[in-house]
Amino acid sequence: MSDKRRRIELSIGVAYDSEMEEVKRLIEEGLDQKKILKPPPSKVLMQNFGESSVDFRVLFWIENFEFWINVRGEIMTAIFESIAQDGIEIPFLKRDLYLKTAPASWKESIIPSAESLEIESKTIKKNPLNDNIQRIN
Repeated sequence: MSDKRRRIELSIGVAYDSEMEEVKRLIEEGLDQKKILKPPPSKVLMQNFGESSVDFRVLFWIENFEFWINVRGEIMTAIFESIAQDGIEIPFLKRDLYLKTAPASWKESIIPSAESLEIESKTIKKNPLNDNIQRIN
């Protein structure tokens, strides 16, 4: 094989409240390394609005495909450190779980006794018919 060049692609997600131009600048700074070919130029593109992040697609070329996995790791580390140092969040997927019913054994550990609760100076009581806690104004 005469041409050993290889294109590397990264996907980097950042929090929705991040300053996107700043994120792009930090990623581009991470790509300013000798191991990355200048022509063709690297690209940083806002790619996707994900569930918990805005995703950037990062494309760059290296001279020799034999070292691509090491170069990819070095670039990812440089970008991660730069983004983290600037206080930009790389979010992880968060889920809220709603239980329709809970096993009876859970009630003692997750529902405090009505006698001991007082919320915002209002009294609450336990409904004797169905064990629900009610607020009384």
